[in-house]
Amino acid sequence: MIPKECKRLAEVDFPIAVVSKYAAREKSIRHGHPSTLHLWWARRPLAACRAMLLGLLLPDPCDEHCPEDFKRTSRGLLPKIQGQVGPKDEELRKSLLKFTGDFSSWDLATDRTYLDISRNLVRAAYSDEIPVIADPFAGGGSIPLEALRVGCDAFANDLNPIPVLLCRVLLEDVPRFGTGLIDAVEEAVKGLNSYLTLETRPVQLLKYLAN
Repeated sequence: MIPKECKRLAEVDFPIAVVSKYAAREKSIRHGHPSTLHLWWARRPLAACRAMLLGLLLPDPCDEHCPEDFKRTSRGLLPKIQGQVGPKDEELRKSLLKFTGDFSSWDLATDRTYLDISRNLVRAAYSDEIPVIADPFAGGGSIPLEALRVGCDAFANDLNPIPVLLCRVLLEDVPRFGTGLIDAVEEAVKGLNSYLTLETRPVQLLKYLAN
């Protein structure tokens, strides 16, 4: 467990240029992106949320209070994607920052290696205690979604019922039902279209006769 006195990674440095580049690129992504579920005007970029969560969850290895177990685990995980990490704490910090920036890419959001490394880093920082991320005004659900992605538990809420529904579908229904949810929704839409066609046909006929 990280001591309270230990600074987090985001308190000393953050790969803002890299994260900003990937956050801007997200605006042009349509296939598979949560933004296609429903247009929400205050939606936060997933890239920024994912990177900032890691920056706030992980300790700064250069801090004197940083757990040695975390440093040892990090040096064992990061070479899987970026080569051997140097022995100095400053080199480990640099590698963690690079991982945070690279992982903010949409192309790596579901990459199994990056997912495993991020979750193992969080687990190494908090031992057996899973961090809990609470977002009382979750909106489109970017923060709780990314919290789940990196291995945390998440609680989300909002005053507006629309984002509540969005978060419920995104964070509960999609993980629970997977692709079966798509088939169920398509069948429901077909049934609704058939029903509306039958119900509106007499009205359309009356309008035609009136003209």
